[in-house]
Amino acid sequence: MSNPIEQLERKVFQSFWDDGLMDSMLGFALSAIGFAWWQDAFIWGIFFPPLCATLWFPLRKRVVEPRIGYVEFSGTRELKGRGFRMNMIALLAGTMLLGVFLFLSGSIPDTDLPRTLVPGLPAFLLALMALPLAFFTGCRRFFIYALVLLAVSTSTIYLGLDPGLPILVGGAVILVNGLTILIRFLTAHPLDSGTSV
Repeated sequence: MSNPIEQLERKVFQSFWDDGLMDSMLGFALSAIGFAWWQDAFIWGIFFPPLCATLWFPLRKRVVEPRIGYVEFSGTRELKGRGFRMNMIALLAGTMLLGVFLFLSGSIPDTDLPRTLVPGLPAFLLALMALPLAFFTGCRRFFIYALVLLAVSTSTIYLGLDPGLPILVGGAVILVNGLTILIRFLTAHPLDSGTSV
């Protein structure tokens, strides 16, 4: 059983993600990937996840921390967080490259079933990637994002669509939710009159 300090740190860590900034960045990255793919410029989509991950920290420092302050977690949790972020960036970029490769390659077996499933694969892999994010942050809404992306994958296959537009729509749903959470956060935590952003 964990001690009271660890329990408190876990609760603070979960609330650390309640500002909606991570959701907004995730939704923006997915929307950009979907838009790039929809416009047949899918290779440009792989640049958005690392860009959003890189911008998250300075945006958090500029937008969130002046309102609620800065929390320094234990070295162990910080190390886990840093490793998790790097792994998620690599996994997201690799997943998109795998999806692009499978979608464009003719090396899929010559049966109709696998070929019809391939367009839904990128959104399915993205849904699987939302699960570690949910476990890492402790935020249940990331499980819902995984379900949204799973629905995107299923609808892509069922409707026989290319992956771009459905991923764009799924990303937009997550982006709108993230912006809603962020706006609520900004409204609930206005800047003090003496604080500048």
